[in-house]
Amino acid sequence: MQLNGTIAFLFAFSFLGSIGALLVLIWAISRRQFGNSNESARTIFDPGEEGQPEEPALSKISAQQLAEVIDHGGQITHAPLSDSERARDLSARVEADQSSRLPVLLLLGSSVFWLFMASTFGLIASIKFNWPDWLNQSAWLTFGRLRPLHLNVAAYGWLSMAGMGVSLWLIPRLMRAPLKNPGAALWGTGFWNLGMMAGTLALFAGWSDGIEWLEFPWQIDILFVIAGALIATPIIQTLTVRHVNHLYVSSWYIIAAFVWFPILFLVANIPYVHFGVEHAAVNWWFAHNVLGLWLTPFGLGAAYYFIPKVLGKPIHSYQLSLIGFWSLALFYSQVGIHHLIGGPVPTWLVTLSIVTSVSMIIPVIAVAINHHMTIWGNFRTLRYSPTLRFIVLGAIMYT
Repeated sequence: MQLNGTIAFLFAFSFLGSIGALLVLIWAISRRQFGNSNESARTIFDPGEEGQPEEPALSKISAQQLAEVIDHGGQITHAPLSDSERARDLSARVEADQSSRLPVLLLLGSSVFWLFMASTFGLIASIKFNWPDWLNQSAWLTFGRLRPLHLNVAAYGWLSMAGMGVSLWLIPRLMRAPLKNPGAALWGTGFWNLGMMAGTLALFAGWSDGIEWLEFPWQIDILFVIAGALIATPIIQTLTVRHVNHLYVSSWYIIAAFVWFPILFLVANIPYVHFGVEHAAVNWWFAHNVLGLWLTPFGLGAAYYFIPKVLGKPIHSYQLSLIGFWSLALFYSQVGIHHLIGGPVPTWLVTLSIVTSVSMIIPVIAVAINHHMTIWGNFRTLRYSPTLRFIVLGAIMYT
C-alpha cells in the first residue's frame, strides 16, 4: 500500500492532533487541572456531602441499614449540612437537572427504543446460525441485512444515544451551571433519530456502503453530522459558563468524546476517497476508535461520577484517573489495524497497531485500580443501590 494522499492526510492530521493535545495538556497544567492532592477528586461534592451516600433507593431502607452503608461506604469528613444549606444545594442541583430534562429524556427514551430494535435484529440473526432457512423467503430478512442492522442500530441508536443522554445530564452537574441552549440538543436528537430511521430502512432495502461499522449510506450520514454538532453545542456552551475552577475527570472524558467522534466519523465516511486496501485500513481505524474514543469515554466518565457520588467518598486516586484518560487518548487511536494482520498492509503499520494494542493495559489497569479500590470495603452498599450494581458490573466487564 503506497503512502497516497489519504493516508498522508491521516498521518498529518494525527500529528497536528497530537500537537493540539500537547497544547491542551500544557494549558491544563498551567491552570492547575492536575493537582498535587486528591482535593480535585472532591470537586463533585458540595460541602457536607462527602461521607453521605447519594442513592434514591436508600430512602426505602431502615435507619440501621443506612448506618451500615455509611459505616462501610466512606469516611465522613464534614459536618452534616443544615436544612437551609441542604435546601440551597438541592435547589441548584434541581435547576441543573431541569435545564437538561427534555433532551435527556428524549435521548434516553430513544435509546431504549433502539435497544429493543437492535436486540430483535440480533436475536433473529443469531437464530439463523442454527436455522439458516428461517425467514429466508424475503431478502429484507436475510442474515446479510440483519447482521449490519443489529450492529449499527446497537452502536448508533442504543449506545450512542444513551451515552449522549447521560452526558447531557452530567455536564450541568459537573459544571454547576444550567445547560445552555437545550433546544439545540432537542433538534439534534430529532435529526439523530431521523438518521437512524433512514439508515435502518436503507439497510433493510439493501442500500449499504458495504463497510463494517460504516454500512449506513454516506448520504444519510450527513444527518448524523448535523445531529452530533447540535447535541455538542450545549455542552461546549455550558463549558464556557461553568462555575467550577477545576474540570473533573468525567468532564475530560465527555468533552473529548464529542471532539473525537466528529473527526472519526467525517474522515471515515468521506465518499469517493478511500479505495481497496487503504479503505480497509481506514475502516478498522474507525471501527476500533468508535468503541474506544466515542463509546468508552461515556461509560468511564459516568462511572467516575456515579461510584464516588453513590458511596459518598472520592475516587481512590485522582492522579491515576488522569493517567488513565491521557493514556487512552495516546494509545487507542492506532489499535484497529491489528485486524489486518497478514493482510496486504505495511508491516510497520501492523506493528504499530500491535504495540499500541498491548499498551492499552496502561489505561485499563489505571481505571481498574481506581474503580475497584474505591469500591473496596464498600460492598454492602451494593445490597441497597441498584445504580451501583450496574456501574460496578460494568467496571468489572471493562477490566
